[in-house]
Amino acid sequence: MADIPDRHLVHGEWITVQQAAERLGVGVQAIYNWRSIHRRKGGRASLEDYWDWAMRWRRGEIKRHPGRSGRTYWVHGRHLTLEQAARRAGVSYKALYSCIQRTGCSVNSAVRHYEERAKQRAVKEILEIINEARR
Repeated sequence: MADIPDRHLVHGEWITVQQAAERLGVGVQAIYNWRSIHRRKGGRASLEDYWDWAMRWRRGEIKRHPGRSGRTYWVHGRHLTLEQAARRAGVSYKALYSCIQRTGCSVNSAVRHYEERAKQRAVKEILEIINEARR
């Protein structure tokens, strides 16, 4: 006798977990994991609960990466994460992190270093343009 998959009532339609996974574009195991983590008094959460959660998640109503925010550092009078500090300095996160690790300086000092370096490059380019115009 063939094994018949369980069907669940989701908004008036009887579907299997496999069908729900295909429609939502997720893996079957992801649905099982979510339903196990979000248990109710009677056991696992219903497939309809997962469906509603997944739709809210897709619309952006649920934060995509829950958890605490990144550590902040005092940079030029503001609290910034390393990613924000790197953007402000005009370098990649890896470059800023590497500079901090190599020199042992603070995030504020590393940002100031990269900002000064950018100013020096800009001055050099301006002087080159002026010198070429004089020729």
